Amino acid sequence: MSLMPHSDVMTEIFRRPKLAQELAKQLLKPSVLDLGLRSGLFMFGPHGTGKTTFLIRDLAPALEKGGALVVYVDLCSAPQRSSQDMVEEAIREALSERESEALGSELDIVINGLGMPGGATIAEVLKTQVDRAKSDIVLIIDEAQEAASTQEGQGMMKALKAARDAINIRLETPGHFMLIGACSDQAACIKMTTDQIQAFYGAVNMTYPLLGKDYVAFLLARLQQEGHCNLPTLEIAEQLFRAVHSKPVELTRALLQFQGPTAIGSSSAEP
Repeated sequence: MSLMPHSDVMTEIFRRPKLAQELAKQLLKPSVLDLGLRSGLFMFGPHGTGKTTFLIRDLAPALEKGGALVVYVDLCSAPQRSSQDMVEEAIREALSERESEALGSELDIVINGLGMPGGATIAEVLKTQVDRAKSDIVLIIDEAQEAASTQEGQGMMKALKAARDAINIRLETPGHFMLIGACSDQAACIKMTTDQIQAFYGAVNMTYPLLGKDYVAFLLARLQQEGHCNLPTLEIAEQLFRAVHSKPVELTRALLQFQGPTAIGSSSAEP
């Protein structure tokens, strides 16, 4: 995961370190008012607003800096595969990368058995990792609403709830397991935390903080340095950004309209 300095306006990725650090602190070192996050955090953000970029480029590194093992999986990355297979594979890969003991160790055996007939459950694997590493595990599931749309996916979410309960409710636990479910469907996101039949009923629900004026300034500065002329003022560009529902790709297209038809599609900026 490549980290780029936020102060460099010519970085290709707009960074949100302050937001990431604040959220990581709430998750890993919660105050009394933030303890509910250990029940799960479900975040709604429309498609194209930079949510995935923030999760991978900002939040995951902030969590890792805080000592947590971060596991990321996008349930829309392979629609033909089941949610359970994708989550189990992501967990196996993340734990195998961290595991440095010789083959045949207790953890290695548990990891390899995940998802196999008669093998270890998700709860057993995650609990073993927490107890051995004495650190937190944060699982980020992008497009989490996909899991709620099938019986198999709902069963997987119940398995994750079982892991959460097995690890977090102990009187003395060396680490915690936390789930972040990112959703692009607001109704589904709310339902996953408010419907009593859902595995993470009662978990925290929040809206992804949309990009703002600082992102617009970042993009304008980048376009200017690339030689684009006739750009609008920051105030007008910010109005354009809101008009296109705070979607970076749409803003880039709108700004390039000021350059004439030959410039359309010649530049883009990732949030």
